[in-house]
Amino acid sequence: MKTQTFNKFLQLLLIGGLLTSAFFSCTKDNEPDGPGENPENPGDITVNATIEDVINMYESNKESDDDFFQITEEMTFVGTVISSDETGNVYKYITVQDEKGHGIQVKLNASDLYTSFPQGRKVAIKTEDMYIGNYGGLVQLGGLYNDALGSLEEDMISSHVFLVEGEAAMPTPTTLDLDNLPENISALYNTMVTVTGVQFAQEGVTYADQENNATNLDLVNKNNLSIILRTSKYSSFADDVVPSKSGSITAILTAFNSDLQLTLVSTEDVKFNDDRFEIEINLDGEGTLESPYSIADVKKLGTGEGVWVKGYIVGSIDGASIESGFIPGATDKSSFSNLVLADVANITDGTLGIPVQLSSGTDVRDALNLNDNPENAQKEVWIFGNIEDYFRVPGLKETTKFSWDGESEEEVPEPDPDHDGIGEDITSSELTNTSVDFSTFTVNSFTGWSADGGKAFINAYGKGKTEAWMISKEKFTLEGTSLNNPRLVILEELNYFSKFDDVQVLVSSDYDGMGDPTTATWTVLTSENDRSQFGEQTLNYTFTGSQYVAFKYSAENGTSDGSSYWSVSTVKVDEKYEEELPPEVTPGENILLNGDFENWTDDKPDYWTIESETGLETTIVQNGDNALKVTATTGTRKIKNSAAVKPNTSYKLTVWYHVLTSKDNANTSFRMWSSIKNGSGETVDTIQEYFNDETKDQWIQYEHSFETGADAETFLFEVRTYKEGTVIYDNIELKEVI
Repeated sequence: MKTQTFNKFLQLLLIGGLLTSAFFSCTKDNEPDGPGENPENPGDITVNATIEDVINMYESNKESDDDFFQITEEMTFVGTVISSDETGNVYKYITVQDEKGHGIQVKLNASDLYTSFPQGRKVAIKTEDMYIGNYGGLVQLGGLYNDALGSLEEDMISSHVFLVEGEAAMPTPTTLDLDNLPENISALYNTMVTVTGVQFAQEGVTYADQENNATNLDLVNKNNLSIILRTSKYSSFADDVVPSKSGSITAILTAFNSDLQLTLVSTEDVKFNDDRFEIEINLDGEGTLESPYSIADVKKLGTGEGVWVKGYIVGSIDGASIESGFIPGATDKSSFSNLVLADVANITDGTLGIPVQLSSGTDVRDALNLNDNPENAQKEVWIFGNIEDYFRVPGLKETTKFSWDGESEEEVPEPDPDHDGIGEDITSSELTNTSVDFSTFTVNSFTGWSADGGKAFINAYGKGKTEAWMISKEKFTLEGTSLNNPRLVILEELNYFSKFDDVQVLVSSDYDGMGDPTTATWTVLTSENDRSQFGEQTLNYTFTGSQYVAFKYSAENGTSDGSSYWSVSTVKVDEKYEEELPPEVTPGENILLNGDFENWTDDKPDYWTIESETGLETTIVQNGDNALKVTATTGTRKIKNSAAVKPNTSYKLTVWYHVLTSKDNANTSFRMWSSIKNGSGETVDTIQEYFNDETKDQWIQYEHSFETGADAETFLFEVRTYKEGTVIYDNIELKEVI
């Protein structure tokens, strides 16, 4: 956040004179009193701007896409309130549209705003000392909350928002045809529009379900072009079934990361009086090499398996979206992993094309990526793959073939395996709490086992068919020990899961301790406790006699459906592992146990899973005596904790962090990577966002509020610290909001 002072050029923007006291009015006898009435010195307010001026000022002065700052010069505009929170679909904001047809959202920390600023009434907005920023690309005015753009506090509303004399009158909505949207559609954000010739894609559904705070419903036209209607579960019409016919809808146009959305004020604005229509998708091609799909076809279809698409290679994407991260042509910043196809060769707007994934380790990537092959820029190409969402828009993924002439496929030779036979040993010192060394062996594989950060790991994604073994150099036995319940105890982690047959734990008594394990007899072990396909877990295994222990990894191919990530940290004979049940906590208490890192056992914080280069910090602490310091020298370091959560319940997550060092020329050195899981261990929601590492050597507080869904059972907290980052964490809390 910054504070911005503007030049006196604003005087050139004067569109009106001084507002006299006659310009403002008291409410009528039948209207309630409220903020914004009778400013102390109304004659001192100068109308010197339009909404467009305010938006242009923000765009010209922001330092980044998510920047916000305080306005310190006088800048006042007049517009009509087009929103209403009377039905509950709008919460703590008003949307204002001026006579020039531009709109803006004004965040106000008050309820029942419709009683003070009724829909159709004109208001004057005095922006001096207010804050301006954006959410998902939508410009907003408001106040400051926890060092971020928030709502203007209730006691400040009367100093910035004033009712203007006159009768209520709504502006004429702009008519929108989804087949012919204006190029400058963003100029209509936060204005009233009427979308014609649409129907709800789904019949028999309600405007909003009660499992999520808001529900997105698609409105589609005959050509399958769509726009989102977003409705709050707290709206008075949330439980109403949407109309089954077609017609027009009048609502406020908004957007989130360029995805167009509508906010409905009243269901009376839904004029669906015509019969439903059949969706007509007119395509340019058939998806074959001889008749490939066009870029427009891909956008219309949205999904499709095993199709050919033709276009020109116009650039690549380096960022979160095709809109903000598009790199035209070929430069030293071009991506290795993707490209953008378009219908014409020389575009500079990436949204006119589609993103294409180039999977790691494939010849398609080697031949087509613009970083290695700058001569490919503006060349026409035919590419074979699946139409799927990519960078939040329809794109092409799982690409396996291409053609330069549309007649013959380019020969993609079968690659030779990178590994075959005996590999590098993995020593006990490279693992966590393990005393036995391991050998490795691969069978015509494209990757093998390796070790780092206290664990051995393997992942064949983007590499190819793999069979890789990690085998103990000594035999294990559970017999003759002094343990009460001896078990082979293994700490493992599974992500990007394919199937359990691909990650087997085996034992053998006739393996000779070296060389090819496939010549020996192996028995697959079954864990006494259920193996989970998500996250880190401790497992118990039993067997008889003296046995070599092996970890056999298999991958059918290098795709996400045929390969998993598997890591093994600990392999030892020990007492049967019994999961410790956490003590009960009451609402309002921190349910992430030992979130203040005050309690440690054997150099590890109780209830936490940590990795190498992660340990106790006693000098730089946010509160108390201890904190957790993470130093990621060579790769990613993760810290994890988990807690049981209730379904349909509000929670607040707080993290204090202190950045010591971060990697140069990187977006950030650490990231929130938490998730909410159901009873089957499946992820039902995520919290994944980057922390700000520009501010160093001081404590910074991160907060995130969320509501769990109906299936939520577990909150898995995880923060990842990336290479060259050093961060101290303290007082991590997850509390139920009561």
